[in-house]
Amino acid sequence: MAIVEKKETIQPSARKLLSGVRFILVEGCDFLTTPPGGQLNFAKQLIKVYKNRIGLVGYTQHQEEIGRWTIKSFDDFDAPFFGIRLNPDSLARPTIPLRLSNLLWLKRFKQKILMDQKFNYFVQAPEILFEVSTWPKYSICFRFPGVENPLLGSRYAYAKYFANTFDKYLAKSLDAVDCILTSANSESVYHAACRIHRPELVSRAQFFPTRVDTALFFPRDKQSARAELGLPSNLTIFVFSGRLNHVKGWRFVLESFSRFRDLYKDCMLVIAGDGEDRNEMLSEIEKLDLSKDTQMLGNVTQERLGVILSAADALLVGSLREGWPTATVEALACGTPVVSTLVSGSAEIIKEGVCGIVVDSRDPKQFVSAMRRVLQLPNQELRANSVSSYTTNTLESDLGKAWEAW
Repeated sequence: MAIVEKKETIQPSARKLLSGVRFILVEGCDFLTTPPGGQLNFAKQLIKVYKNRIGLVGYTQHQEEIGRWTIKSFDDFDAPFFGIRLNPDSLARPTIPLRLSNLLWLKRFKQKILMDQKFNYFVQAPEILFEVSTWPKYSICFRFPGVENPLLGSRYAYAKYFANTFDKYLAKSLDAVDCILTSANSESVYHAACRIHRPELVSRAQFFPTRVDTALFFPRDKQSARAELGLPSNLTIFVFSGRLNHVKGWRFVLESFSRFRDLYKDCMLVIAGDGEDRNEMLSEIEKLDLSKDTQMLGNVTQERLGVILSAADALLVGSLREGWPTATVEALACGTPVVSTLVSGSAEIIKEGVCGIVVDSRDPKQFVSAMRRVLQLPNQELRANSVSSYTTNTLESDLGKAWEAW
């Protein structure tokens, strides 16, 4: 079942509309396509599971709907929705960083969102937690997609000077949280706890990764998938999937693919995703003379991404850091092996010699060698079964066990 927006209509009785919700999901996204990434995917998984038992606060695609509770209609249910701002252009770099502007919009509409009531809140972004943690509430569940300080890798050069302040606000906000979930491994959580001077984070944080919807991501016949997508049947096809952002390591992937192409020929790189680095990536593709060997698809639906991953010989992950490598889990669910840099979660997910290969350095030569070796790995079914514990089938029951307050 796909989530597809049909309409947004005014709801005259907001209190009645919210009477049946279990919690309110507050996100810097439109719950549909923007911005792409693991946080949006997890938000969509929550919506699919909880349907009209979840309230949504985030971006709207219609300016006239900003600042009031409305109904957002999906393919087979309606969910309460409050738009705090018009959906921003994900490819442009705004003058005011989105993290800051999202917080300011929430402050502006705080009273209209709350209506003098208390709710349970689910939050995934630290800057949104900064505001929501000050609201009257029954309970807050905060999910750390990644535990690194985002200001240290920001595209705004001045952001790093506010990194310590960011951590202080985070530590204070976490004191108001009842349930902390994380996609990161234990080592990353430990380092985060030391960084924000909250040693209790190690024991409070519960491992809770982004799930994979096996109704969308499952093994398909490779040649049939290629025929559906219009991809050549006789080439070795690699896929890069994710937001086009420097943190995803797309430069490293392009350099590695370029070297592989020079050595082995007859190959192709399919790029599924979009982001602020799109034009830079296009320039780098031209510089490396890869224009004829790459295909950029832009943002694609989850259904289409499942077909793309099934059509591939391997997924390439070159990330500098990850909270939880969602694309890796999606590829394995399709039976497609992965070559990945060593990021949080990769070593735990990728069973060497079955699911793929983890390269523990950023040496393109080693990565190319792994790309060659991964093509020889057998047993598609074993790869798909390896991620069975990360499916959406148990999402509601697992969240209920973790977040006992509601």
